[in-house]
Amino acid sequence: MAKGETWLAVDREGRVGRFRPGLEGTVPRRALAPARRERLAEAIDLACVVRLLREPAREPLRPDVLSSDRLLVVLRDDAREPSPAGYRDRAVGTDPIEQQLARFSPRVLREEAPRILVTRDEVDVPALIALLREERVLHALAMRDVRAIAASLGASHPCFTYAHLDERHERASTYARVMSGAGTALHESEIPEPERTALCALRVPVSFNDAREIEVEGLVADELPKDLLEAPSADAEPGPAPVAGRPVWAAWIGMVLVMAVVRALLRALFDF
Repeated sequence: MAKGETWLAVDREGRVGRFRPGLEGTVPRRALAPARRERLAEAIDLACVVRLLREPAREPLRPDVLSSDRLLVVLRDDAREPSPAGYRDRAVGTDPIEQQLARFSPRVLREEAPRILVTRDEVDVPALIALLREERVLHALAMRDVRAIAASLGASHPCFTYAHLDERHERASTYARVMSGAGTALHESEIPEPERTALCALRVPVSFNDAREIEVEGLVADELPKDLLEAPSADAEPGPAPVAGRPVWAAWIGMVLVMAVVRALLRALFDF
């Protein structure tokens, strides 16, 4: 275990929990990976906003400033032709607005009406202005505004929250519940892929509803698959196929043999 910043995990029912280690609390080492923290923080922000914006009665939301940024777009329902089979990163279909967004690499966060997309790339100002003129665009949010909007609408990280209380807990692995998310906590099913897989890799086998204190030592695995916790973006180019590696001991033996050969050559040539 290690020490560091706030980390996220899910319980056995899939509810999302936030763990604040303070100065002394232990943290799974893999939870400290910067890529994991950043990607999961954004995924939680998006899940909060999606939960709010799926209600059609809200007033339209627009960017405060017209400047290039990644964009969260909520579309009115229509008789759109269904998308091809596949999961959320499916190909853009015949919808004209999705065709406008195609060059900015959109991903689908919500398939049901109202349909919600977020772009992986920044949308330039001319494209943003054209998009805001479309009647079917219910909401268009710049990603820089998402966290502030979630907080202003009362959905800032609805999670169970646990904290290690340095002055109270003798064991660094003890966390106490400081905020209940009963009835409002995000569920793993609300988190988009591939962030959902990374989040669920840290699963605490208790129920956050019942657990007032949690001992994370031995409950949360340290050695988790790195490719799950630092998953590349869905649009990244696939890397080379994995090649089976030799055990560490084999590498050490090889190094010792090479050093022995080099030493023998030096002795033969220079009486080393």
